[in-house]
Amino acid sequence: FCADHVSSLILLLENAEMSAVERAYLHVPLAYLEGQGVVSREERKQHMLRAALQLYQIRPEDKDPESTGLLALAINSVISPGELGYASRAQQLLLPESSSPYRAHHDSNATLFTFGKSILAHALDSHPRHPHLLHMWIHLLDSPGHAEEGVRLGRADDYAVSAEGAWHARHMPSHLALRLGNWTGVVRANLDALSASLRYISSSQRFDDLPSLVDSHSMEFLHYGYVQTGQFEKAESLLQQQIGFRHWTRVNLMATRQYPAVAELITTYLSP
Repeated sequence: FCADHVSSLILLLENAEMSAVERAYLHVPLAYLEGQGVVSREERKQHMLRAALQLYQIRPEDKDPESTGLLALAINSVISPGELGYASRAQQLLLPESSSPYRAHHDSNATLFTFGKSILAHALDSHPRHPHLLHMWIHLLDSPGHAEEGVRLGRADDYAVSAEGAWHARHMPSHLALRLGNWTGVVRANLDALSASLRYISSSQRFDDLPSLVDSHSMEFLHYGYVQTGQFEKAESLLQQQIGFRHWTRVNLMATRQYPAVAELITTYLSP
């Protein structure tokens, strides 16, 4: 979205007839989009977090689990991987005094990560197969020291089952598998994602869109899994295919960060 488009959208929404809940939902993405090119990305993430928290306060998960998922998304966006324990610079965020059961999870010593995990866990108790909640659960626990908990509770696999026709849902368990060095699990999940993509291509007859519909993100994970399990011929074959689709460069391949020889191989393929 360019700044003009965002301004026009805000003006349109201000004059539109909608409920307070609908307006609160729309305010979450707009809080992030507004100020592009003027306000820093990190500051706009904080604006989105505040908007998501306001939505959550009027639509707690017992009424609408989507509000919990959206707040978890906003929390995850402001958590910095470089900070110890994934504690956030925004951890002093204060909730208004209320009888909310989540207040106890968010005292002055709590991290935003802990708060996000607690609201997701509570919502998942009531909505155990909700795809959005499960998706956000994986992303929030996609970090050192937390991935094991995500796998132990089985929610990563639950997401893959809850939306089994979606390639991204089939791919997501590999985020936690990768953190734990479960390379067989990484390969399996992303082969499942590839199968889901191919089934969609076949059923929709969109064969001309093959390069865009075979997801490069899950194939990057698959390539890394092949390398880590010593399946170098499969890794090279996949590499050639994706370079043909112009999906990959030596910069964004996981394997190049650990294996210089792979970077040299990619350079060879990309050379005129």
